[in-house]
Order: sequence, then structure tokens, then C-alpha cells
Amino acid sequence: MAHKTGSITGVNHDSGIVYLPDGRSYVLVILSKNLANNSDGRDAGAEISRIIYEHYNSRTM
Repeated sequence: MAHKTGSITGVNHDSGIVYLPDGRSYVLVILSKNLANNSDGRDAGAEISRIIYEHYNSRTM
């Protein structure tokens, strides 16, 4: 995985390229704003990423 983050108070962004074990890859960009706590955005982004990774990693093309 290669990624770039960015944040200021109340805003948290993360974008990256995710490489699957079978050689496929996908790009994921998560943008969040109006956060009471920036860690909420990081936690939500991690959960979104996990769900998407598990979905694509369980499928074969």
C-alpha cells in the first residue's frame, strides 16, 4: 500500500493505492470534514478501507 494523508482541525483525508495479493490493485480516497475529533476520521477511514479490502481480496477476476 502507498498512501498520502492530510489533516487540519476537523478535516481528515487519506488516499492510497492498495495492492492485493493476486496482483490486482485499486485506488481509495477518503475525505472527511466537520469532525469533532480527527481520530474519528482516521478510525472511520481505517474501517472503510478494511471492508473494501476484504471485499476485493475475497473475489477473483
